[in-house]
Amino acid sequence: MKKFLLFISFCLLCLSQINAATETWVKVTEAPTDWSGDYLIVYEAGGVAFDGSRTTLDAVSNTKPVTISDNTISTPDCNYYFTIAAVSGGYTIQSKSGYYIGRTNSTKNGLDSSKQTQYVNTISLSEGTLSIENGSASHKLRYNNTSGQTRFRYFTSSQQAVALYKKQEGKPTQVAKPTTTAADKMLYGTKFSISSAEGTTLYYTLDNTEDWKQAESNPVTLNAPTEGEYFTIKAYAVDPTGALSKSETLEKTVTLYPPTPATALIDEVTLTDTKVTGTAYKNFSNVIKYGAEYAGKCAGGNSSIQFNNSTTNGKGSAIFMTQSVGNVNKIVVDWNINTPNGRKLQVYGQNTPYEAYTSEDQTKYIGANAVKGDLLGTIEKPSEGTSTELYITGEYQYILVMEAGEGVLYLNSIKFIWNNPFTGSETTYNKENGTSNIKENKFVTLVDTQNGKALSRNNAAEGTIAGAAATVNTDESNGGKFVTLNQNQIFIDEFQLVPVAEGGFKLYGGTPFIRRYIGYDETGLTTTADETAAAVVKFVQYGDGIVAQFTDGEIIVSDGTNFGKGTPTGTEAPASLAEGATLVPAYVFVSKGNNSTGVEDIEMVETEAPAQYYNLNGVEVKAGNLVPGIYIVRQGNKVSKQFIR
Repeated sequence: MKKFLLFISFCLLCLSQINAATETWVKVTEAPTDWSGDYLIVYEAGGVAFDGSRTTLDAVSNTKPVTISDNTISTPDCNYYFTIAAVSGGYTIQSKSGYYIGRTNSTKNGLDSSKQTQYVNTISLSEGTLSIENGSASHKLRYNNTSGQTRFRYFTSSQQAVALYKKQEGKPTQVAKPTTTAADKMLYGTKFSISSAEGTTLYYTLDNTEDWKQAESNPVTLNAPTEGEYFTIKAYAVDPTGALSKSETLEKTVTLYPPTPATALIDEVTLTDTKVTGTAYKNFSNVIKYGAEYAGKCAGGNSSIQFNNSTTNGKGSAIFMTQSVGNVNKIVVDWNINTPNGRKLQVYGQNTPYEAYTSEDQTKYIGANAVKGDLLGTIEKPSEGTSTELYITGEYQYILVMEAGEGVLYLNSIKFIWNNPFTGSETTYNKENGTSNIKENKFVTLVDTQNGKALSRNNAAEGTIAGAAATVNTDESNGGKFVTLNQNQIFIDEFQLVPVAEGGFKLYGGTPFIRRYIGYDETGLTTTADETAAAVVKFVQYGDGIVAQFTDGEIIVSDGTNFGKGTPTGTEAPASLAEGATLVPAYVFVSKGNNSTGVEDIEMVETEAPAQYYNLNGVEVKAGNLVPGIYIVRQGNKVSKQFIR
């Protein structure tokens, strides 16, 4: 009899274990009409759930570990869930141990619990972010992931968002659908994995066919293709015992990106560029890099770019483009180690410039109510490493990056990368001995051939000195007859010739997207966005070359470190140049190279064939999508280079 009872007990235990294994909790991703039901309250990045089995709920480490797979949690006989029930004005949230939770103190963080008082909460879900807010105080149920303080609690300050996983009734009859670590957008050759439930057999294809391959392992690690624009992952799993039916088929299409070419244009923005110091949030603008001009708002916490979305200090934290050089291909964020894992940035894009902040009124910040453009994706601080990349799908010339509403975060830098900027990667300039090649829309650089230096705007904002020298590569073996500017220098060391009706020219920085004309005042050479305030020069012979001469007869000269307005034989050093230095003329070099941004004379094409436009990387651009820049134009059997304003 005892053996029989032991056998029955064993069977009941097995049965209970089988039933317990069937409990499944699925993440709520769309707001239901009624939130009533049993839920796990989960901090996903930490893999923990609020322990509703406790009698003291407001305690450090009030958590239970959970494993999340494909937005699903499987638990054996879960006793730490919470029950949500509808009441007047919102919902009650009751722990498995029988306590209702809420927060009545309107100023301090904490958690109240009672078996009698039914605290009323409001629950909402917007853009993937869940909000559980106590109805009688401005507190939200969140998770504090600070070491030594980890707990679920109601907070007035920004802490980690939580998610709800609802209990699914019934026993599983089908193998769970496989999952993959492949992202929506991936580089050529990137490793990823496909996995299915333990004990199942996994089959997959990568070519969008039904030519299934049995995986050699589970999970199986694979490489993305190294060519093409996309590929499709398909996978299913079967239960070898036959107890469960075959799973649904996983199907995921991944957009592929080639590696960033060495010639890609890269802007890296750091705290130093913003000129913001200290922990107070400040607006910044006129941050001119190689490719674009940036503005925004940040603080300088932890010697890094600090963003927040607090209504009292960090509202409107963002960095965005006020001028552009093309379509952004990729964004790379280097996170400061003081940023909690899981914090996110939101990335928006549009094809019209963003406007720099002009007011300290928080309601006028982009982060508050202004148009942000299209949401292109989010960038999340990884649990391992400090770098995160986001590829941009579609053509967007202007980008806005802002904090996603989860709390303070710190960035060492943000890189903006174009694969097809509106310029060549290297340009050769020939020294001019006559004026025949100096004409409208030519691109020139002004070089101190004795010291191998070129006149540079040096990222100077409007009204600041623009006479700093930049080193250039000169061909000494050929008597300094030509120099070469690399891609980054083109934006600050090259000037386009803009004709003046009365005769002569004005000079402005090489890219047509950041117009900074050269002028001068008592401080020396300056920059200005006002064409009427720009200096007028003509070009005259001086020694063995041509120089730029101002209307008062003085020319652009160099002391080997800076450039200014003066004469090589003058006894007084002009402003911004060193006293007693030997001054040398800045000779004019005109763009001549095959990859030049300069515009050669365009031959008129006498043909009825339609024109085809290509950027300088050989990619065809539809005529209706042309933006200012340099294009190769093919019409019939004629090919020319054309500058589109």
